[in-house]
Amino acid sequence: MYKVTFYEDINDKVGTIIHYPHVGSTKLSSGAVAQGINVVNSFTFSLNMKSPVYTRVKPRKSLLKVYNTKTGKDEFNGYVLRLNSTMSDNGMYTKSFTAVDGLNYLKETMQPFAEIRDTTPKQFLQIIIDNHNANTDNHKKFILGEVNVTNTTDNVYRFLAQDKNTFETIYEK
Repeated sequence: MYKVTFYEDINDKVGTIIHYPHVGSTKLSSGAVAQGINVVNSFTFSLNMKSPVYTRVKPRKSLLKVYNTKTGKDEFNGYVLRLNSTMSDNGMYTKSFTAVDGLNYLKETMQPFAEIRDTTPKQFLQIIIDNHNANTDNHKKFILGEVNVTNTTDNVYRFLAQDKNTFETIYEK
């Protein structure tokens, strides 16, 4: 049982419910959340022409929230990445969408080349996040939380490569 709320953009604070589990309420044609570890979570869904937001969904602007009404927890928070329009054999138009969570913002920024010495793992990760934050919009910025990774010596050499995006850099390093 899920409630899906659509937001036109970052400034839309109210949103529009586009799926609700009760009989007779607004429904998606289909929808599925894919979650994992060390991956960008996604939500794929389809709308038919009767949906109140059929013409309002904009890739890279529109936001979505999938709320599990049984557990009382958000299952997905993200933005629409791409859309695909199709027409069925009976003439019904459908738009299908792929939405991704905020980790995907880390794929939009590249890291500059750098040789970094004498830093802890936390300090190194902070440098990577600071590079990302310096090159993106405010709502795409990250704040470093708790880091409990340690090493025996903090004087190792670490490198950032300009051919890697921030997500790849964090995953590899």
